[in-house]
Amino acid sequence: MTERVDAFATVSSEHPVSPAHDLDGFGAVAAEFLAETATAADCSLCIAYLPGSGLSMGTAMEMYAAKAAGIPVVTVTGNVRNLTVLSTSDLVVSDLGQLPQALETIRSDRGIAQ
Repeated sequence: MTERVDAFATVSSEHPVSPAHDLDGFGAVAAEFLAETATAADCSLCIAYLPGSGLSMGTAMEMYAAKAAGIPVVTVTGNVRNLTVLSTSDLVVSDLGQLPQALETIRSDRGIAQ
């Protein structure tokens, strides 16, 4: 007989940069995740900050939602060869110091007044 394991029983919502989640069941978590991800499609610009070499799954989903909605995506990362970064970003810069110029480029390319 196979023992059934609750996959969410050991999940902690104490991550320092994530909102607390209701982990009573997958449905609630999935609904909250999808609702939060969809808000990326309601912005005028998506700036994805991905320090280090990793890629946050949540940030990747937000980048995709923005790109699918026609929202420009500017990504700040040293991970410039990542398929998600390359597929969803309109501009990629390797550090925060390059962000002002990237924003000016997006503004100019899109004809957005200052």
